[in-house]
Amino acid sequence: MISAGTWPATSTAPPREPEASPLTIRDELERLAPGWAWEELLGWPPDTFALTSVLLGDSGAYRFVVCPPEGERWPPAGADGLDSWQEQIRRDAKTWADSASGDEALAPPAAVRALGRVVSHAEAVPLTVLGDATHWELVVAILSLHALADEACEGAGLRSETVLHRRAAARLAETGTLARLSRDRVRVLPKLRPPESGITLRSLSHHLAIDRSEVETRWYFAPRARTHPHQAERLSLLLVPFPEEIHASDFRAVAGPLLNMDPSRYGFYEYAPQEPLDLDELTRLVESAKRQVGFVDALVLPEAALEESALVPLQERLAAAAVPYLIAGARQPPGPDAPFGANYAHLGGGDWRAPKQHKHHRWCLDPAQVHQYHLGAALDPSRSWWEAISVPQRSLTFVSVSEWLTVCPLVCEDLARPDPVADVIRAVAPTLVVGLLLDGPQLASRWPARYASVLADDPGCSVLTLTSLGMTQRCQPPGFEASRVVALWKDPHRGLQQIQLADGAQAVALTAHVRRAQLISADGRQGKDVPELVLSGLEQIR
Repeated sequence: MISAGTWPATSTAPPREPEASPLTIRDELERLAPGWAWEELLGWPPDTFALTSVLLGDSGAYRFVVCPPEGERWPPAGADGLDSWQEQIRRDAKTWADSASGDEALAPPAAVRALGRVVSHAEAVPLTVLGDATHWELVVAILSLHALADEACEGAGLRSETVLHRRAAARLAETGTLARLSRDRVRVLPKLRPPESGITLRSLSHHLAIDRSEVETRWYFAPRARTHPHQAERLSLLLVPFPEEIHASDFRAVAGPLLNMDPSRYGFYEYAPQEPLDLDELTRLVESAKRQVGFVDALVLPEAALEESALVPLQERLAAAAVPYLIAGARQPPGPDAPFGANYAHLGGGDWRAPKQHKHHRWCLDPAQVHQYHLGAALDPSRSWWEAISVPQRSLTFVSVSEWLTVCPLVCEDLARPDPVADVIRAVAPTLVVGLLLDGPQLASRWPARYASVLADDPGCSVLTLTSLGMTQRCQPPGFEASRVVALWKDPHRGLQQIQLADGAQAVALTAHVRRAQLISADGRQGKDVPELVLSGLEQIR
């Protein structure tokens, strides 16, 4: 019994700190696919790609493809001494793709099973030692399995030529991942191209990408537009910088749950332009553009240009005018149970629409911007004003329009503040990123050009940004004239180009053509032709 005021005797030895055991290869398999055997993982190439990507990424062993240990080589020599490693990978990958047709009786090729045995026999090896030179045979097996899985999935999720393609596309549309593994553990996505420089895990694959972020990915397959043989691999976009006029009263202070914000320093605002959308005028612009450039693939409108209720009537007009797609910024008003509305990018056509691409970051108009955009008549310039929109679960929508065109739309702040979506965009490398903005002129010296350059440089996307003419005219810092540069384009081939709206014009028709590039992944595999969109023409539309 311990008397009052007395403490039990304690040891003078320091307390022992708990030590966690190192993570092993088997631990990673159990985390990604609990209860699975190695043979099950080899039954579907995207599953194998997921595990090998995690092993290479978490250990850092992917770097060995450009810097193998002293005395070793990469890529390894061909097993039969005649075919190169890449030729063997391609041959075995084709056999693997054929075996993954859904018939459980078909086993993966012998080369895949042999590499799988090397990894399974080393399942007790800690990941930390993969990054040194003591387990080179194991690292070679993981790198080779990674390459085989990537090669076996060429076109997976993007084409419909083979059974594997169709199975992959169905799984991707249904679950947002090509793998059978739970998407709360890992997602495997189609990939359009590897980066051309640097060395990261992304550098090792042509066709597949891995994603372990918080971002929900949604892949939508757009109905194919009517084919125009003389316009094959050409994209024509009609850029309409609506509204042409924006008034200070289009920005309105609203009540909002400030919670931990100081109401003397911060407030919330809503943006609702007063200029009405004239469907007849848009139809005339479309017809004028078609007379000048031939076929128009999509009409593009800036951030928050349309009320949500205007989307269906506009798509009907476009369908009647043979314009298959609409990319537009949309506003959703607050409802009875929601204090804030929504700001999102819409991509659709005819009677279909892709999932909404919500804006993930509220715009904060600080006092300097209130002055810059001359909004002091509506918003107190002594405070900072937050956009009154909801912030839903972070997600990215990829829309596959054709085998050579995958589009990822973004809304303004998501280009400026890329976390957490930027890593997913860089992993997938969509052909075209479209940034819908409510911003000033799209000059090469301003922030949109900097962030567009990041994606054009790595992984090599073409990037288009579009803002409204009304905002470019309101954006007049002291000493600067109003600008009519309403858009910019950046591609990995021709670089950055400002797009100005001429006096008297209401729109710009942009034409881009596909340029084919041959890229090599960091593990040494020569890829097939990779499509790049290159700006080839601009026409002012009146």
